[in-house]
Amino acid sequence: MAEIVRYEHENRAFFGHYEGLEDFAAGRFYQRAFILLYHAYCKAKVVSVIEAKSDTELLIPESDVRRNMTKLERYVNVIRHTQHHAAQLGLRLQVAGGKEMDWIARGYR
Repeated sequence: MAEIVRYEHENRAFFGHYEGLEDFAAGRFYQRAFILLYHAYCKAKVVSVIEAKSDTELLIPESDVRRNMTKLERYVNVIRHTQHHAAQLGLRLQVAGGKEMDWIARGYR
């Protein structure tokens, strides 16, 4: 990871728009208990939104014009994108703290 960060810093002209290159003081801190509550809220919201849609609605072809996806495919894409950002955050925390972050939960046992 250090090599990637060094590469980004050495190529500032290309990565100049990337906010990760600038140091800044964190303005807000969240407690683990709040994050877990928010996570539970988000999971419940996802379930309620998807359950409110019929299979027909979820599977309408090309309902997302920009990406040629059904609504269901779009929802899965958003989940994957969120996982991508969670992984980026975990990696940044690992680099900054020097140790790997513990998982809140796993999708398997």
